[in-house]
Amino acid sequence: MISLEQIRLLEAKITKAAELIRTLKAENKSLRDTLDSAQSRMQDLETLVGDLKRDQKEIEAGILRAIKNLDQLEDEVSEPSEAAGGRPDAESEGGVDDAAEGDAVEASETSDASGASDAQPAHSETDATDGDEDGAERELDIF
Repeated sequence: MISLEQIRLLEAKITKAAELIRTLKAENKSLRDTLDSAQSRMQDLETLVGDLKRDQKEIEAGILRAIKNLDQLEDEVSEPSEAAGGRPDAESEGGVDDAAEGDAVEASETSDASGASDAQPAHSETDATDGDEDGAERELDIF
């Protein structure tokens, strides 16, 4: 026959099992909520990554277009300078390139500071090209 002690032990085990089931259900609900939140955040991040990849491709395409335009410009500038005997258009029209102008200003400032009036610029207009095509290439080579 079943004793009273066995019934109490069975009742305690049932109560303990019911409490464990309630705890596990609460934990399960919490984990599901966390999972849903993480999945939502993951979808947002995947959308952001897709947007960034698309933007990166647009940026790369823009850079490639700019490089192509620079190459075309370099080709256009070098073609007329070869036809003009190695002199770039700006110099053949009487213009002075920025580097020669900057050297002339720098030399004149140096002569003003030292008191010498017969100082010559470090580079003249003809020094930049030396009358040959290699001078034009050195001047246009920005890479």
